[in-house]
Amino acid sequence: MSSLPFRKSTSHREHIEPVRNEAIRRRRDHLRPLPRPYRRASEKSCARFHHQSRTAHGAVRDSICEQCHLAGELRVLNPGKTFKDFRPGQTLEDSYTVYLGAQPPGAGIKVISQAEQLRLSTCSRMSAGKLWCGSCHNPHDQPTPQKVAAYYRERCLTCHAATLDKAHAAPGRDCVGCHMPQQPAKDGGHTAFTDHRIARFPSSEKDMQTVPTVTAWREPAPPLRDRNLSIALITLGLQNSSAPQVVQGFRLLNRVANQFPNDPAALSSMATVLLRARQTAQALPRFERALQLRPNYAPYEVNLAAALDEAKQTDDAIAHLKKALQLDPLLQQAVNLLVTIYRQQGQNDKAALVQREYERAMGIVDSASSSLLMPGSLATH
Repeated sequence: MSSLPFRKSTSHREHIEPVRNEAIRRRRDHLRPLPRPYRRASEKSCARFHHQSRTAHGAVRDSICEQCHLAGELRVLNPGKTFKDFRPGQTLEDSYTVYLGAQPPGAGIKVISQAEQLRLSTCSRMSAGKLWCGSCHNPHDQPTPQKVAAYYRERCLTCHAATLDKAHAAPGRDCVGCHMPQQPAKDGGHTAFTDHRIARFPSSEKDMQTVPTVTAWREPAPPLRDRNLSIALITLGLQNSSAPQVVQGFRLLNRVANQFPNDPAALSSMATVLLRARQTAQALPRFERALQLRPNYAPYEVNLAAALDEAKQTDDAIAHLKKALQLDPLLQQAVNLLVTIYRQQGQNDKAALVQREYERAMGIVDSASSSLLMPGSLATH
């Protein structure tokens, strides 16, 4: 399997793909809330941000802020981990790896990307790791709107007072307003967020450069590097219709697969590529094994259903899709595939019922809103 043909599906299910692995990617057009690890206010407790030791530094220190303020393109969980496993005093990489992707100049900023931007800044690069979120932000002391400019100017001058001419450092100057302007967020609706690149000249293209390819924010432990990177490449490659990325990720995962024989995310990733390449007979046992390793997990029910449908085992596929919707009534991939199967069978009443139940679960009362169920509008988690 070192060389894998990557073909676009030409079947009547062309718009249906299996749910991919547990990597999470931000998407503007996602109908469901982003499954960030710490969404509820009740979960924003002191324990989420404080560590027994007050001497944390480097990645351990930065991870406390990055758990919420680092987006990347996707997050890949380590085997057996969940996003809630992270605790202050650890690095993010103890639980998952954040991967960055290219973002062209002028594309806007992401809501949860301040950590990425700060690392790109000259201030950060020249500080030898000393500049971090807490250098300027105190979560226990938020300035009022009238005092924002002076508050952050004081923090800028802790480093720059000796290097600026007197006129530039004069009282009343708004450092942030010039060097960290508000910009529209490409994934935050009609909102603006502070640009943390701290550009000397805000319009400078040099200050807007970004990572040119898929890279880890920080590398995980050596045994997980190839595993996590391969899952990231496969996930992004499928989402971006990039055959080279998918093939690269598949080959890398195939080389290390024997190290992770009981890893459901790795099995699911490999099976997804095999299914897309019409190697259904090889995909099916991997999807089945992934579900055995992680039973009652709705996305893996859909993965297996997609493979069974391709194998013409329609009744079994329907059974797994129904199970998926029992576990997660808002899983849009399950709805899309089940509606498609029913329509192909001429059972339009059943298809309409599935769609109505989905809309009811979404809190939609107007039946005309059924256009929300768009073929191919898939989640990636």
